[in-house]
Amino acid sequence: MKAQDDKMIQTLPWNSEGNTSQRSSVSSLAPEHFSVEQLNKLESRFTHQKWPDREGLIIIAMECNLLVEDVELWFRTRREKWLQRVTDAITLAKDALTEHSSNNLN
Repeated sequence: MKAQDDKMIQTLPWNSEGNTSQRSSVSSLAPEHFSVEQLNKLESRFTHQKWPDREGLIIIAMECNLLVEDVELWFRTRREKWLQRVTDAITLAKDALTEHSSNNLN
């Protein structure tokens, strides 16, 4: 499995100047290519702390072998999804309450 993971963590074939190069960092891949282990660690941290401070982000990045920027982006995106779910749940609850109240008035 480790050898397969290493193949998956191959790098972008170019750098910002357009030259070919190889970067061995996991974070050189797009955020959607986090490993299962990294995602589990990130989700675990998110469960306990939705808004980690800079020091917390650095620690998480080191633990997951990612760039701090990747961790920041992951947390930002994850908070957006979480907030949308909370908002949807509140809307559903309000709609259900309104429907229940209007049924009782009739």
